[in-house]
Amino acid sequence: MSVWSYFDPSRDLYINLYKLRDDLFNPESILSADELARLIVLSDPKYRQLFLQSRFYLKKSLEDIIGKKGSELSTTLYGEGKPILKDYSHLVDFSISHKDDYFAIAISRKVLVGLDIEVDRKRSHQKNVSLRFMSQREIAEIQSSESPQKEFLKMWSLKEAVIKLKAGSLFKHASQVHLSLKGPQLLDWPASFGGKESVKVETLPASENVIVSFASADR
Repeated sequence: MSVWSYFDPSRDLYINLYKLRDDLFNPESILSADELARLIVLSDPKYRQLFLQSRFYLKKSLEDIIGKKGSELSTTLYGEGKPILKDYSHLVDFSISHKDDYFAIAISRKVLVGLDIEVDRKRSHQKNVSLRFMSQREIAEIQSSESPQKEFLKMWSLKEAVIKLKAGSLFKHASQVHLSLKGPQLLDWPASFGGKESVKVETLPASENVIVSFASADR
């Protein structure tokens, strides 16, 4: 069961936030052969569970949309690592994000979507991230806010969501994605991403310490 959910009917966009469980019965049964092969090579126990449980809930959600059993559906990677639904990406788009013990899934049949979640906790590398990946205007907007830590998380989370929307690379493209938290709104992005006229960005508080950010665009 999700611990938080969101639905936007105008974009047919569903977002669900989950917390890792230790009582999920036989989740491997819903994975495809390709996904099981990817699971086997994951050595970190927590990351294995995040991969396994996120695919389990994704497949369960997609069963009703596609009309097939979850074990008959398979995800594959596109671009710089965006997971898409093999053979059915023209019908539905989705995005997955995880942080600490949480993971979230966004699904839409109408728009393309990129998703990121962040947990609000002090980060020692925040200054380095800001200098490397954020513009002077973005840094100034964060520092002039009443809560710089939270605004930093929102800005960073939105950058990740936008990049995942376009199946880009965080390290290649984060410094080229320019945002304002007023709105929020996308100001600019790499020319290779194409037109940005239909892109919408949003950040929502899922709990006191978890924020959910997403970007969507017309297909």
